[in-house]
Amino acid sequence: MLESAIAIALNKRRRCSFRAVRLIVSGVLRLVPREVYLQEYGKKGRLKGTKHDVRALVVQIMKHVPEWVWRYLHEFATSCDIIDNANIARIRDVMLDKVIPILKDVEREFIRLAIENARVVQPGRTHLKHASTVTFGFWFAVYAERLGEQIRLLERDVANLKGKFNGPVGTHGPASLFLKDPRKFERDVLACISLKPARCSTQILIPEPLVDVIHRLCVIMSIFGNLGDDMRRLHSTEVGEVVAELDKGATGSSIMAAKVNPITWEQAKSLFKEMMPRMITRYLDLISEHQRDLTNSASSRFILEMVELLYTVAKSLRRELPKVKPDTHRMRSNLDMTHGQTISDPLVTMLLVLGHPNAHTYVKKLAQKSRRTGRRLFELFAHDPTVAKYGQMMTKRQIAILSDPSLYVGEAPRTAVRVANYWRRRLKLAA
Repeated sequence: MLESAIAIALNKRRRCSFRAVRLIVSGVLRLVPREVYLQEYGKKGRLKGTKHDVRALVVQIMKHVPEWVWRYLHEFATSCDIIDNANIARIRDVMLDKVIPILKDVEREFIRLAIENARVVQPGRTHLKHASTVTFGFWFAVYAERLGEQIRLLERDVANLKGKFNGPVGTHGPASLFLKDPRKFERDVLACISLKPARCSTQILIPEPLVDVIHRLCVIMSIFGNLGDDMRRLHSTEVGEVVAELDKGATGSSIMAAKVNPITWEQAKSLFKEMMPRMITRYLDLISEHQRDLTNSASSRFILEMVELLYTVAKSLRRELPKVKPDTHRMRSNLDMTHGQTISDPLVTMLLVLGHPNAHTYVKKLAQKSRRTGRRLFELFAHDPTVAKYGQMMTKRQIAILSDPSLYVGEAPRTAVRVANYWRRRLKLAA
């Protein structure tokens, strides 16, 4: 495509006939990847090979066009004017056509789950221990916020991808020998593949914009890995707050026929571990000595594998998230498991505001007694004459919260809906 773009830009300056352009475009369309590969690496007994990918490409185009057209092939170009632009255009297109749309599908599911479960009460957990109450929808709203922001930044980073057509060291040297406007020629070439030129570069494109895009994918994969961990725990026998069912014909074990494993969520965590270390190589590839070296050439061939890793996980999540159902009875049972000790947060706050001189220490000792005796924390507080005056100062709503931890959700339901609706509007997602 880039060789065709060069011919089109030359034709615009009347340096190449329209017939030549048509022949070059036709020749490019007739290229066979295997033949280009054999041209580069050779085939024993037949070809020695160019040992240069772009030269092999040009030689193969030459075989499909008349000899008088050869002079227009690769004119004013260096190999990275072809390779870098092709790679950038390929990454841009797969982001816009595949990756961002499927990420938005996942975001839609986060939004739906946040709204539908905005008032479904769930034990909060910090350090894997029960904490103040949240809602299942609020938990998904946090994931909607995280993914939504990364999609926004990914769209920005993709829009910032630029191209280059400025020769072997970035000075527009070859084009400047014959053209008065080599920068304009560069713009015309890149316009054919819908790219704008970078302000400057060496033989290779400035690497940061592409690394920004791949970094964004790695951050999104970390969100999916985090979700995978959380969902695995919620699926566990001990927690069991998410209903798990096998697809028809599937099984969780070759011998334990009753097993229902959180395979999708395990895969999300596993592929995050595969992808994350690869980001280190992307950072190492930011360095290229002087105007260019080849130490980042072979390693850059694996970038598309990182794109595929993310796409694979996103596709799995898009399939699995519609099946997610909370087990509300188990959530309530788990909430009651700690004898109402999760009200220690509001109890400390109330006592402090109402003037208790050492509320934290008092509630801490009360919680220890609750664990020791198995009595509910609120019951111990309500029957303690030393704090009776503070209880009398509390409102009915405050007393209700202390007696029923499921009421202590603060702004969680409204936050879940507010965040979900924000990202639905911001990313222009249909309901």
